[in-house]
Amino acid sequence: MQNQITFAAAISKTFRSWRDYRGVSSRREYWLFMLFTFLLGLVTNTIDNLIAGGQSSDSYVTFSSLVQLVLLAFVIPLVTRRYHDAGFSGFWQLLDLIPITVVLFKIQAITIFLSDPVLALAAKGTDLSEEQSLDLLAKFIDAFALIFVLAFAAGVFQLVLTLLPSKPSWRGNRFAPITQPEPVWGYAVAEQPASNDPDQSK
Repeated sequence: MQNQITFAAAISKTFRSWRDYRGVSSRREYWLFMLFTFLLGLVTNTIDNLIAGGQSSDSYVTFSSLVQLVLLAFVIPLVTRRYHDAGFSGFWQLLDLIPITVVLFKIQAITIFLSDPVLALAAKGTDLSEEQSLDLLAKFIDAFALIFVLAFAAGVFQLVLTLLPSKPSWRGNRFAPITQPEPVWGYAVAEQPASNDPDQSK
């Protein structure tokens, strides 16, 4: 059964289905691969720390960032199939673009906040007056509050979609493969009527 997929099978199927944006992926398959990416991230971050020797890695592209970038080619279609399995369109992933779009409209406020000399003082550990702190907080809220709220809302909504159970075709899921309803209370459910389309009877 699809819901009983193993950890290794979930990883293998996801890597093999990197071009499949039309199928479905079970909740178990999705979260097993997410677990794999988390564990892989721990490994790659450890490798980066060994390479950097405890020094800051801001000056070069890390191994973990390259791996995460490659994984996007597999995660995006996987998320699309998980949404399909729950009965939703994969285009709901585009919600991630909303906070990025808001950044473009807030670029002036962001620039004002980042160039504020009070922020530079705070970064150096200088004690700020109450007035300076409140002014800096107001500029931070103006620059980032809407972005954070939209990003949080989109993230929660998308998380809920990944947690939804599989929705079969007989319950109206147009993305799922056509199946018959399961027996209820030990009684078989009548099969769906055959199509009257003469082309399908050939």
